[in-house]
Amino acid sequence: MVTRFDLWNCNSMCVECNRRHNVDPSSYIRFMIEHYGPDVVAELNGSRMSVRKVTDEELRLTLDRLRRAV
Repeated sequence: MVTRFDLWNCNSMCVECNRRHNVDPSSYIRFMIEHYGPDVVAELNGSRMSVRKVTDEELRLTLDRLRRAV
């Protein structure tokens, strides 16, 4: 969940591709590195591995901020 709403990780894909990338993420990781660079992938991975998780309130505030920006 910690990276689910991270804008660096917002890449739409069909259900079949999502399932495939969950089983074997290597092609998705390669895509991310090619498009965003290894630093972004390392940051996302660090967030995923972190013990600190986004709270519901933080998520709500982020979504509210993004809605206002649109």
